[in-house]
Amino acid sequence: MIGRNTQRQYNLHGLITGVLVSLYWPAAATAACDAVGVQVQVLGTAGAQTQERQPSGSYLIWLNGKARALVNAGADSANSFTASGAHVSDLDVILFTQLDVANTGDFPWLIQLSLPEKRSRPLPIYGPDRGKLMPSTVTFVRTLFDSKRGVYRYLGDLLDPLGKRTYKLQPQDITQKQRLGSVVYSNNRLLLTTSTLTREPLPALAWRIEAGEKSMVFSGNRTEDLTNLGQLTRKADLLIITGSVDDVAALPTQALAAPALAKLANDFGVRQLAFTDQQPPPLDSASDKQTSLDTYYRGRISFLAPMDCISP
Repeated sequence: MIGRNTQRQYNLHGLITGVLVSLYWPAAATAACDAVGVQVQVLGTAGAQTQERQPSGSYLIWLNGKARALVNAGADSANSFTASGAHVSDLDVILFTQLDVANTGDFPWLIQLSLPEKRSRPLPIYGPDRGKLMPSTVTFVRTLFDSKRGVYRYLGDLLDPLGKRTYKLQPQDITQKQRLGSVVYSNNRLLLTTSTLTREPLPALAWRIEAGEKSMVFSGNRTEDLTNLGQLTRKADLLIITGSVDDVAALPTQALAAPALAKLANDFGVRQLAFTDQQPPPLDSASDKQTSLDTYYRGRISFLAPMDCISP
């Protein structure tokens, strides 16, 4: 099922033309995903992508027409969040895979935009523990909004348990000792588990979200433990990878190329695989890439652009 935002989905046994078309990303549409069932929407920069202006790995999980979880809040995600028709008042949780600028840059703006919505219930925020080059999620949020020392201390009521003017942010760290498969958060709509991908110097997580009898995993393309990532993705309905799909030689240390990720998805029974490319592959490599991925993964593969919706 394809949402109204015209997701580019391609079966690798299909026409190469479909892959070529997917490499041109159109302007964002102002619309939510389909109002029935579970949908994932990509947030971030719209229009032509360049090395200076790339899409962020930010995602909304829609359940029956309401945005219930946000994964990351990178560049332009706040504006895309608004354009999608989502409301912070509907969110059950915000998740971070990593606390670098690419994944958190619009977080303060998103929180600012939430204030007129008159949200009353607390908003849990989960992310990595501290590393050599990064604070913990709790410290990160407090550095932004603490009423005495925060960067945006005028929003200190968001953390002050005695403040009555706003809802409350509830940041929590996922420690590096978190047991794979243990439940981090659950309510009557969502169930969340996580796995640590990298520990130092920038801790990173992958997240698995169960919603509406569907399972979705959100991960970067760098990991120190391929088995842990595989176990987290086992029999998932959808695995979304943020990062380049170029050859291993061109990737950073610990990064996995698309064939390795496709093989992992196939080995662990993932039903659908999607990439949100930091840099779309060149047109003259599309045929080779199709053949390469088709060798390792027998399911459906999608290349997603900002504002696209995909059904798990």
